Amino acid sequence: MQCTWLIDGADNRTIQLYVDDFATECGWDHVYIYDGDSVYSNLLAVYSGMVQLDKFATHNLTSLEAKSGSAYVHFYSDAAYNMTGFKITYKYHSCPSISSALNCSGNGACDPESGLCTCNAGWGGRACSEPHCPRDCSGHGECDQQRHRCRCHRGYRGSDCSQLEEEGFWELLPPSPYPPSKYVPAGRASHAAIIKGDSIWLFGGESFTPTAFVVKYDINAFL
Repeated sequence: MQCTWLIDGADNRTIQLYVDDFATECGWDHVYIYDGDSVYSNLLAVYSGMVQLDKFATHNLTSLEAKSGSAYVHFYSDAAYNMTGFKITYKYHSCPSISSALNCSGNGACDPESGLCTCNAGWGGRACSEPHCPRDCSGHGECDQQRHRCRCHRGYRGSDCSQLEEEGFWELLPPSPYPPSKYVPAGRASHAAIIKGDSIWLFGGESFTPTAFVVKYDINAFL
């Protein structure tokens, strides 16, 4: 089963798309969101699986911004296993947020003319959804007020210093400062990934945007 929606904003208005709920069969049912009016436009995101439902969330999803004046949403399902689906809300000339019901995630002020948030003290990110020092560094670090992040004590890692390094840890890499078309491969779903040394290798996956079958990331380039 395949469904498509085209959101067409007059006068090239900026469109914010908020993923309020999302639960599909992981690896088989996907939603592709493009900044434009077709699958040949710039790919903003690909979602699949149990991402956000009621009080459960893998992480806060910041709204997507379509600057072309149009947004194209494509849903593919093998129709083998049904979950609750998804709810995507859109607004014109609004600010990024983790919820369509809040301006700037409830942690800042929105300027509708520029579409930018001014965050309250202690919050950052374009949607004011990122605390500078989550959980007060969990008691295992100090808050660096200048760099707006935790400096973890030895043996602890993570944005909130809650993970024991000896037990393994995970961290979110910041977005690359380079244009995606030149340095970062297009988003994909149902791919495989392994870590070897200081590199992350991605294999296969599905994407409407042409991309290499095998991609290697240098982790140190993001640190």
